[in-house]
Amino acid sequence: MDKRYEVYCLTDPHFYDTPSHGRARGRFDQTLRPPPASWTREELGDWVVCRPVDTALPPQGWKIHVSACLDNAQTILDAVWDYCVPRRIAFKFLPAKETLFLANAKYAHRGSSGKFVTVYPEDEARCELVLGELGTVLEGLPGPYILSDLRWGAGPLHVRYGGFADRYCVSAEGLVEPALEHPSGRLVPDVRGPTFQVPEWVRMPAFLELAYGFERPVLLGETLTDAIGFGPRAPGDAEVRAGATAARADAFIRTMPEGYDTRLTGAPLSGGENQRIGLARAFVQSAPHGRLLVLDDVAASLDTVTEHRIGQALTGTGPLAGRAGLVVTHRASTADGAQVVVWLDAGRVRRVGTHRELWMEEGYRAVFRPASGGDGEDGSGPARRRQVRPAPAPAPAPESDGGLW
Repeated sequence: MDKRYEVYCLTDPHFYDTPSHGRARGRFDQTLRPPPASWTREELGDWVVCRPVDTALPPQGWKIHVSACLDNAQTILDAVWDYCVPRRIAFKFLPAKETLFLANAKYAHRGSSGKFVTVYPEDEARCELVLGELGTVLEGLPGPYILSDLRWGAGPLHVRYGGFADRYCVSAEGLVEPALEHPSGRLVPDVRGPTFQVPEWVRMPAFLELAYGFERPVLLGETLTDAIGFGPRAPGDAEVRAGATAARADAFIRTMPEGYDTRLTGAPLSGGENQRIGLARAFVQSAPHGRLLVLDDVAASLDTVTEHRIGQALTGTGPLAGRAGLVVTHRASTADGAQVVVWLDAGRVRRVGTHRELWMEEGYRAVFRPASGGDGEDGSGPARRRQVRPAPAPAPAPESDGGLW
């Protein structure tokens, strides 16, 4: 039996009915609240849709999903309502705890599971603004991970590219699916699977283009190629090898029994080699020019020569040169190569300047002393290299419109 039919049996113990008819239990305060002046409110399937009458939305674009737990859903909806209404940003939400519970149930569709509120920014600039401001409001509140989306920050916000308008097409399997418009004008399925995917013709906005490298990376996938290429986009073999070469991992990978096809379970990697694979992954995901590359103590297990060569790849004339980067480090040699150093002390910014300027202070020099374990245990904290681009200017509001779903 198709387990998706289970929800149609939960509405009533005797009758088979659509889930939307059983949402009287656990209604949220906003479900029956009259819409604000110059706003419209409508019920669309399981959703309550609220939108200002003078807002024109594109048929598709970057939208924000908010997840929630049963015990904090009302708090999250209050925050979203209070944020979106005065700013005239369209949104929709599930009307009751019952529908939220079903959306997270065992047999809920993996592509939509976890979604409680959807926010519709008019363009990419507005999307970045909403993620930043609303993300601050909701920071720290728990919510399930939405598998089809990219998670934003330390809260319940997620983002993905998808349809705003109610459009459908027939998939290759003969199923009627929600649709996106391809640049050629034809409708194609709006894939909502258990992984984050971006249509091949869509470019990731700069504010979402982050690549990370960590001190102790967790490698995912079956093979070394999988581990290096893991991320929101699928790189080609040439990109994987270029990233490995920049991270000084290509040489030892080629000595493995099956080279790049060596399974992770059979690859005896040292701490430094594991770190270089993680660094290669960050380099590959930062391949499109303009990405922000975040490196968190990635040189901790590297020898001095390897660290120097990787530093040349980041700051020299290679493919990664000129990339905006933020580097957390406890090594003086790494900090010396930074344009700007932010010296943190007990979680607060103590001073900002070049490495040579800060080196004049005893407390700053103590950060890098071997006696403190090389990791800032004296409370001075890590130094950071930061070069972040300004946010893009807002674009004019689109003139097209469409129903929300």
